[in-house]
Amino acid sequence: FLWGVGLGGMCLRDSFVGFDSFTFVRLMGIGLVVALVVGLKVRPTLRSLLGGLFISSSVFQLTLVLGDWVTHTCANFPPTAHGLLASIASSLPYFQRVLVVDSLFTSLFLALYVLAARLFSGGRARAFSRNG
Repeated sequence: FLWGVGLGGMCLRDSFVGFDSFTFVRLMGIGLVVALVVGLKVRPTLRSLLGGLFISSSVFQLTLVLGDWVTHTCANFPPTAHGLLASIASSLPYFQRVLVVDSLFTSLFLALYVLAARLFSGGRARAFSRNG
């Protein structure tokens, strides 16, 4: 299911804005994120979601930076170690904004999950249990 949502969502997005040479890089990034979520067995708990968010956002961002450094799609950094470091450094402001927005989205998702669990199960949601 996650593979279909992740890769399908990225293909749907690119079908609207257009496929390009960077599509493969984005698909590879989403694939790595889905593999991490499955591998880490991210559950709807506060600790698990925030940990998964930080790890998956970092992996996706690094995949995009490496892909851009190799393909020169967005920026034209030299193919040297210094160019790679410059590419990573130039992406940090964007990465900070992505983490903030993703954290807000994750918090909203978790709040809706807890609300739904309380409404439909009548009990305490697992998201704030001691094990999470």
